[in-house]
Amino acid sequence: MFPATRSAVGMSGGRKVDVESGQGAPRNRSALPLTVPLLLSLAVWGAGLWWPAPAGPPPDPLALELRRFRALTGDRERIEAIWRFGREQDPRVTVALVEVVEAELAKDRPGEMQAPALLVHASSTLVHYHIPKDEWLPAKYWTVALMWWKEHGDEVRHRAAALPQ
Repeated sequence: MFPATRSAVGMSGGRKVDVESGQGAPRNRSALPLTVPLLLSLAVWGAGLWWPAPAGPPPDPLALELRRFRALTGDRERIEAIWRFGREQDPRVTVALVEVVEAELAKDRPGEMQAPALLVHASSTLVHYHIPKDEWLPAKYWTVALMWWKEHGDEVRHRAAALPQ
């Protein structure tokens, strides 16, 4: 049924190659240097699948979010970040919000009649979610926040320092 010698057209660039004897097949000696690094990289990657996870507690997602928040520069991004984590009643969040309020109040804005959105948002989040209602005053949010911070700031900073940063 089959002829005594078979020929095939394949990876030889269109030439007929005698499959049984290998005559006519180009010899590619450059394949060995390429396969060794490939096999080594697969071995290293495969070994990584079998190694145990690093010891220790997993990273705290709130600490990561606060680090990202402190790196943000735009007001819009910072307001959106405050929307994400501002309601967390955590001393680290309280410290971050007070830092924003203090920084916004320290900026010189001559002739500006309306309070900046970042200042209003950070201070209102601070008042509504971090300051007990019995300590609220009939004043602007940032005034209430700063007066409360003068009284409780050291304690809150101490509690925040004990948590993962």
